[in-house]
Amino acid sequence: MMSTPRRNGQLSSCEPCRKSKLRCDHGSPICRRCVARGRSELCIYHPAPLTNILAPKRARKKGSSNPPTKGFQAAPYPDIFDWMNLTQSTCPGSEVSSNQGKVSLRRPGFFGATSHSETLFKDSSDIGLPQDPAIDPAAPVNARQVEVGAQILSLLKHLPFFTELVEVRYKFFVGWVFPPQVIRSSLKQLDEEYRNHVQGLSDADAHLRLLEWSRTIFRRTGSTIKTHPSMTLSEYADLIIHRWELIGVIFALVGAASYQIAAEEPVFRREDIPGQHKQGLRKITVAASEMCIQFCSSLGTITDMLSWLLIQHTIYLCEMYGISGECCLSLSPGQALIRKLTALQDYRPWQSHGNVTSLVFALGLHQYQPDPTVPFFLEEIRKRFMVAAYAMDKEIATFLGRPPRICARYCDLQVPLDISWDELASETGERERALQRLNSEGWNIDGDLEKGSQPRVMLLTSLIREKILEVSLSRETANFEERVNEICRESNERRLKLPPFLQWTPQTEAPYVASLQLEFLYQEFLLWQSLVKRTGNRYEALIGTSREIMGLLLDRISRDIRIGKISHFSINDLCFVGLPVAGILSTELLRQSQAAFADTSSCTASATTFPRAEIIQKLSVFASHLETFFLNREGDYDDCMKGLMYIRKVLDRVLSPHGGSVLEPISESTQGAPGANDGIMDDMDLMALLENFDWEQEIRLCFS
Repeated sequence: MMSTPRRNGQLSSCEPCRKSKLRCDHGSPICRRCVARGRSELCIYHPAPLTNILAPKRARKKGSSNPPTKGFQAAPYPDIFDWMNLTQSTCPGSEVSSNQGKVSLRRPGFFGATSHSETLFKDSSDIGLPQDPAIDPAAPVNARQVEVGAQILSLLKHLPFFTELVEVRYKFFVGWVFPPQVIRSSLKQLDEEYRNHVQGLSDADAHLRLLEWSRTIFRRTGSTIKTHPSMTLSEYADLIIHRWELIGVIFALVGAASYQIAAEEPVFRREDIPGQHKQGLRKITVAASEMCIQFCSSLGTITDMLSWLLIQHTIYLCEMYGISGECCLSLSPGQALIRKLTALQDYRPWQSHGNVTSLVFALGLHQYQPDPTVPFFLEEIRKRFMVAAYAMDKEIATFLGRPPRICARYCDLQVPLDISWDELASETGERERALQRLNSEGWNIDGDLEKGSQPRVMLLTSLIREKILEVSLSRETANFEERVNEICRESNERRLKLPPFLQWTPQTEAPYVASLQLEFLYQEFLLWQSLVKRTGNRYEALIGTSREIMGLLLDRISRDIRIGKISHFSINDLCFVGLPVAGILSTELLRQSQAAFADTSSCTASATTFPRAEIIQKLSVFASHLETFFLNREGDYDDCMKGLMYIRKVLDRVLSPHGGSVLEPISESTQGAPGANDGIMDDMDLMALLENFDWEQEIRLCFS
């Protein structure tokens, strides 16, 4: 937001301060007084606060004696954070267009074999109907959206900080959905554009320039992106630079990076952080990213760039809100526990994921067809985006226990090429040489993990995950164990067919390869878990796989500690894979302990399949790692600390002389966790608690 000077030279106040007759500090984008009063969502700077808008004239009814109403109707200026009022697209026909006499035929996307529209649009060009018309450059753009767009563009003054933050993120993970070359060049060009628009101007003149820039971006966003086969990546980047999709991608990428980068990084110690701190930065970036999506929605935009924005925004929302909901801490101990076990899931990431799925089908990416009008790199990016959307669908469906939205039986999934971003964007000759360095199965023969192996592996594991979901969520019980064994066998076969540089051994040092091994083991874990819940069979296999996962995870973190650097993949696996496994082992450990006091022979008989001392030791080390490495994690910190509290309670019960309930001292890091001091463990059965607790706390969405 930008405070515009009044005629007397003084800066104008924001609306809440002006109406309350309070002194405003004119802070941008939100003044500090509104932050202190909890009115941040209302803090806007009206360009002309005392003006009114003439009410539209209504036609007099025939025979009415009442004259038409004269006067003005006050219309409050829209709030940039009021998404409900600004997201609604204009109803067709509700506004008079300057092109009212023209017939517009805008194709709404992909049509399948059963759609009658396929026949309607198939020959439309032959009979002279326009295809995908662009917005008329002379057509007026919504003034309210132009103003909000100018406010978003004013945030580009922080581009030097955004660039530094993105580069820190790229040091440990570049991503494989959209090319980093486009992001880097866009950050540089937008910074130059912003300085050219506002440098040396007063605030009022700068605001006028930003308004004009906003209008230009709206017209560019509504236009069709025309490509040709020989287009280079730099030419494509120049073509999409002035579009809301790309600006939204930058804000979503910056916001997600604030969660993915360690809090001790020097970039977070700068004094010029937008919003003054990380929470303020996230509030700004999520608002800007969301608004850019709504701009595209109001224009009816369906582009490849929009797919980048939607998937990055969904990742950002998963980092910000998580998938599990907040718990009410004002309830009684027993009620609080029930709320923890039945907490409602946050709807926003799920809704945003639905937008990604809708765009996949609208663009027709699920039914691959070579497009002769697009360059080679864009075809490959589309394949990678489709894999990312498909994999995200399986991750979220697994976490929530809901049916997946994208099913492979309706899709023609293409395996991406195992080449790097530089090779993908290179000239034809260099790209051909890179393609010649692929083996018969499409893997690079150099053993380079940084090329295109990650999306290829993600597709393989996601195909298995869909079959696991089909078995686990299906109501059919016939031949259930045979189906589970078949999927497990197929998963092992696919793992063994991976190239040597993706095969894990105890000597493997690459974090990604170890994470891949954990992924295949986790597939088995899900299968055995479903089988145990349905039939009660193969419980030993579930325990054995859990022990193997826990051992591999702890060995990997120990290796990272020895070299002095904890991998981002290790931290994700610690919570995503580690907590469900720790839940199974904790439950069995408590069951074995209770059986030991009731019947000594039962504990001795199971000692060979469930080494009690080993499990206690590994759970203790796991709890220590979980507390250490999630101290600065805001996204799922409370949920992880709840899991940590339950694991420690089990260890306390097991290690006490008579299975008592003497609690060990709670560290400062877990005191703030929900339920840490409410005494609920003494009021309810711990075994029932462990069996009903949702141990799956975080989703690994490391796509972009």
